[in-house]
Order: sequence, then C-alpha cells, then structure tokens
Amino acid sequence: MKRYVTAAIVGACLFSAGLQGHAAKPQISLSSLDKTFLHDTSQSNLGELAMKHVVDHKATDPRDKQFAQEMDREHRQAQTELRRLASRVRYKLPDDVDETEKQVMARLQRERKARFAESYKSAMVEDHAKDIAKTRTEIKRGRNPQVKAFAREMLAVLQNHLRMARELPGS
Repeated sequence: MKRYVTAAIVGACLFSAGLQGHAAKPQISLSSLDKTFLHDTSQSNLGELAMKHVVDHKATDPRDKQFAQEMDREHRQAQTELRRLASRVRYKLPDDVDETEKQVMARLQRERKARFAESYKSAMVEDHAKDIAKTRTEIKRGRNPQVKAFAREMLAVLQNHLRMARELPGS
C-alpha cells in the first residue's frame, strides 16, 4: 500500500511539475487584427523611411525637409521597437514597402516642384490619420497584450505627427 501511495505522490509531483513548466512558457497568440496591425505599422514605418529620399530631392521648402528628417528619425526608432516586439511574439515583418507605399512615393516623385509641398502635406495627413485609426482599432479590439501596449505607446506619437503634418506648408 505504501508503494502505491508513494507512486501516486511521485506521479502527482511529476504531473504538477509538467504543468508548471507548461504554464511558465509565454503564450504568444496573435489575432488576425494583431497581425494586420503589425504588418501595416511596419509598412507605414518603411514608407516613411523611404519617403525621406523623395523629399530630399523634391522639396524646396526647408520645413518639408525638416519634417521628413523628423519622421525618418521617429519612424526608424518605431520600426526598431516594432522589430523587437515582432521577435518576441514570433511574427515576421515585411522587409520592404508594399505596392501601396511605392505608388504614393511614385506619385510624389512625378509631382512638379511647385505642387510638391501641397501633395506631400496631403499624403502625410492622410497616412497619419489612417495610422491613428488602425492604432485605435488595435487598442480597442486587439488580443495580444504586448501588441496592444505598443499601440498605446505609439498613439500619442502618431497624433503628434498628424498635428505636425497639418502645419506643413501647402494648401
């Protein structure tokens, strides 16, 4: 009888240790919304980094160039943080801008210098407004707490970018 009790205790301890080891592993579940947010945020960051080169060559107003430089710095930092997050949650981010971002840059590259400021301002206001909407959606409906925390951190930054974009020269 003692042998069965001892075996039962050892078995229970091993089972419990197995559960504890399993419970200690982080749960990394991403909803489709979380994945879309990570992907779209990365695309936006990569687009801003690529856009600086367009602005450097087309802009005539130093305020546009200064804004692009600030966006490059802040989106580069955001992309670095996003890459760390993606690594933690085991999500592969895109390496290059998608066709939508490339089309925006191509349209701005074709713009006459006289109209560039207006078109650039319009694109930046539109892009940042969309980014804010996506970020708010992630905060409200996202599932992964790490992704939601990143979204909360980025919201104020994006709101500041939108404010700055609205203050750019152009109509």
